[in-house]
Amino acid sequence: MNPPFSLEPLRQTLASLTPWRVGVIWGVVGLATWSLVGWSAGQKPDGLPPAELAPMPDTGVVLEQPVVRVMSQKPMVQVLLNGEVFDLEVAATTEDQLKGLMFRDALEDKHGMLFSFQPARAVNFWMKNCKIPLDMVFIRGGQVAHVVSSAAPCLKDPCPVYPSLYTVDTVIELPAGSAQLYRIQPGDRVQVVSSQTREAIPGGDGGSTTR
Repeated sequence: MNPPFSLEPLRQTLASLTPWRVGVIWGVVGLATWSLVGWSAGQKPDGLPPAELAPMPDTGVVLEQPVVRVMSQKPMVQVLLNGEVFDLEVAATTEDQLKGLMFRDALEDKHGMLFSFQPARAVNFWMKNCKIPLDMVFIRGGQVAHVVSSAAPCLKDPCPVYPSLYTVDTVIELPAGSAQLYRIQPGDRVQVVSSQTREAIPGGDGGSTTR
């Protein structure tokens, strides 16, 4: 027969402990009890632990979003100029020609825009509302007639005007520094190597769009 259960030994033990030791004991007991209750509450009826994943901690790292490049809807033409191939948007409508490269934030190397004039005539270009500097290549009969290097952006009137100096039928705008980098100068031949338009540059094995 087991002796009757008595709490007296426990009371004597607790009485001999200092207050901070009692606090530690009750803290350990409370933590164990809380863990057991929390684990039990999270159990599924079949006794398996919950399948849900805990949310990942916020590390503060922001992943870069993929860059989506929107292709130009304008006709494209490739021209060979001083041994280099350039991909050019064709300003085929009056609206495109008036807007040109306004408001562009950047222009890739060997990319630009082609303007055509029929009949050939002297023209003036400016940089109003252009946000990036540009080189202007003025062409007549498939041959470079005049080059303007690094025309500066102009976001406020009055904006300077850049004349063709000669009668021309085509103007190509390129990123600033292209003329120097690829040694484009008067007398260079301009040849069309691929075109989405019926004509591209008069005298350049092609024809011309209108402005």
